[in-house]
Amino acid sequence: MWDKEKYKNYINELYKQKDNQYAEFNKRTVKTQYNVVGIRLPILQKEAKNLSNEYTEFLEVAEFNTYEETMLYGLVLANIKDYEVYKKYLRKYIKKIDSWALVDSFVAKSKVIEKNLDKNFEYITKLTKSNKEFESRVGYIMILNYYIKPEYLKKIFEIIDSNKNNTYYNEMAIAWLISEMLVKYYDTTIEYLKNSNLNKFTFNKGIQKACESYRISDNQKIYLRKMRK
Repeated sequence: MWDKEKYKNYINELYKQKDNQYAEFNKRTVKTQYNVVGIRLPILQKEAKNLSNEYTEFLEVAEFNTYEETMLYGLVLANIKDYEVYKKYLRKYIKKIDSWALVDSFVAKSKVIEKNLDKNFEYITKLTKSNKEFESRVGYIMILNYYIKPEYLKKIFEIIDSNKNNTYYNEMAIAWLISEMLVKYYDTTIEYLKNSNLNKFTFNKGIQKACESYRISDNQKIYLRKMRK
């Protein structure tokens, strides 16, 4: 049975695996306001998997005192297989996110989305309309990981075109999404870009990221570079 005391003891044991040098590196990389202890991601992922059988008790007492605690919450959340329960804890987690890394790591592990694509797409649409930088990014990174499929392309373009959140990490998520769509559906995405509502920064950054990919041909890169605003 998890309670506050057990949680505190667990976290203290976990932090014995800290790496001070890695902590300094991570502070520069993830740009979070949380205190960074220096626990490497594979360790947190292993811990999250070990906690998956008692996730409800753990998440009910979990705290957000450090970057690692917050990351661990997200990774435990990502292992939940019941979609409605997943969304319940996701609503709480989203409010605590202040870094791109706290978004990207948990979304990539959230396999429950794959089995609830249509239902979750409605939720994604709401997220992407948020004026909060990382809440909106959650929606776009979910699209990036799970929805670049023919049946969703038109809806994705509509969502991108309606974006009003011009914060840096949200726009970078959109640019990354555009680049992946160019990789997988080049012709369709090119036609979209010709008449898109994307601002100059996001448009050019999406093309730049696509041109950095080995999955885009040299001729395609030449054409893309000519499209830059």
